[in-house]
Amino acid sequence: VAGCVAGNGRLSRGIYSGMHPGCRLVIGKVLNNRGEGRIDHMIKAMEWILQNSREWNIRIVNISVGIAECRNEEKMKVLLRCMEELWKSGIVIVCAAGNSGPEPMTISLLGALKDVITVGCNEGGYFGKAKNLCEDHSGRGPSIYAMKKPDVVAPGTKIISCNSNYKKNPYIARSGTSMATPVVSGAIALLLSKYPQMSPKDVKLRLYQTANRSCDRKEQHVWGCLDLVRLMH
Repeated sequence: VAGCVAGNGRLSRGIYSGMHPGCRLVIGKVLNNRGEGRIDHMIKAMEWILQNSREWNIRIVNISVGIAECRNEEKMKVLLRCMEELWKSGIVIVCAAGNSGPEPMTISLLGALKDVITVGCNEGGYFGKAKNLCEDHSGRGPSIYAMKKPDVVAPGTKIISCNSNYKKNPYIARSGTSMATPVVSGAIALLLSKYPQMSPKDVKLRLYQTANRSCDRKEQHVWGCLDLVRLMH
């Protein structure tokens, strides 16, 4: 995920660089080595960002974590309130739609919020009729709040990025909305580098206005595909 946003691609001679190699990262670990986590840890992460965002100049929060269901509604409400506070404070939140599709209303609970940018998968026909496309299981809208979601879709199948086991192979291919999400976060980082005065609301509106409607899939309840060229002009 970090490599998708900011990898410099040095070990591939620039071929596998991220969306914005010049941006800085502040990384918070909320999952264990099995990819499992607790809402308590997510809440602590959001609270830490609220307290330290100015010191570290945090403009974007990328959440490549999905929550399909929650057994503790009170804790979930606290987490969602924290996310809403981040957005109000001027931080753009980019959330994965989750991989629980293709049935309707399968958006991750985090991505169901109005005040986040929710990212699903759409390969735009690039992979033809290939099997196991990310878009086949990308979380579908509408959200539980009856809003059109996800907000935008981006490529998420076999995205090549940094491998933790870099001594064996520095790069590895992964698929899912967790890969599509940092593609959009990196694009927003580029946008904010050019227009630093933009608010989260401005960024979201810009994504709407510049999205490629040709890939608007009604079954995904999505506004369109990320179009980086149009976004930056």
